[in-house]
Amino acid sequence: MSRHPHNRGFTLLEFLLVITLVGIFFVVAIENLLPLTGEAERVSVERNRVAMDSNLRTAAAERLLRDGREAVKAMEGRNPVEWLQRPPTNYLGEKPGANPANVPPGHWYWDPEGQWLIYTVRHSRYFHSELDGPPRIRFQVEREGGEQFFALRLVSPDAYHWDSEGSELARWILRGRPDESGPQNAHEMDTR
Repeated sequence: MSRHPHNRGFTLLEFLLVITLVGIFFVVAIENLLPLTGEAERVSVERNRVAMDSNLRTAAAERLLRDGREAVKAMEGRNPVEWLQRPPTNYLGEKPGANPANVPPGHWYWDPEGQWLIYTVRHSRYFHSELDGPPRIRFQVEREGGEQFFALRLVSPDAYHWDSEGSELARWILRGRPDESGPQNAHEMDTR
């Protein structure tokens, strides 16, 4: 007569312990990965800003060579998205007199009245600006240089910055290694 060990399942205590541990791991993972959403948004916004600025400068240089300074001056105050081959997928177009509070977060739009290209921030927990109201960044086409020799560029007159700090895991992923020197300040955006 052979004896088989009695197969028994989890007890309620063991089951609750496993559920608690899984919950703790989940909370720790979320806390460590959430700052990456703000960093991903920052990278996307910066990539779009650089593309618009670069295309604006190229278009201004081409107009200067072909049509002269007056043609470049006529570009001031215009929507910089016009010079992109393809607008960002989250670009809503012209929104005359739009209230930023009514624009979905994470989208670009053009305010023709104020001549602002505006980005409404989705992950406001990781963003700080001197603007009152909903978190957003305003950009304008501005002349750089004097009356005789000048260029156009895309600038934000409002100071803002993104926080990319938040967890050791986020710092390690963003920098490729743990930061041994302590937390860094938020990424500062050069607005001029």
